[in-house]
Amino acid sequence: MYKNLDMFILPYSDDNEPGDYWYDCGIIESTKILSSFTDSDWECLLANLNDKSIYWKIRLVECLGDLHNIYELQIILELIDIDNDELFVSCVDSLRSINLCSLPENKIKQIELKIASLVQNASLPVKSVLGDFMNKLKK
Repeated sequence: MYKNLDMFILPYSDDNEPGDYWYDCGIIESTKILSSFTDSDWECLLANLNDKSIYWKIRLVECLGDLHNIYELQIILELIDIDNDELFVSCVDSLRSINLCSLPENKIKQIELKIASLVQNASLPVKSVLGDFMNKLKK
């Protein structure tokens, strides 16, 4: 299944590609593939994650949040530390759907600091995502 996901995301990982197909159909199909993953598929994905482009990683994170498995949080926490604002916001967006009880306090503080530095110059939609996440942390 990992190869299916990789091939499905790969054609749409170039930033020159129009995003309509990805957002209309690609996320749904990729999420279906991810929901069929076995433990070995997830382990393969994690092992190959560093070799993927930023755009591939963003696409992957956009599919996470509603699968309700242990791998989602692990992947997001690995990717959230990469120095790319768009990837960071995508990670935060996906985290809004995940139970964060197991998120370490030091990781929460690290995310809050990054949000504070980004929110000042962010667009309104990004501010909304970041603000909603911060509100979730306060509950």
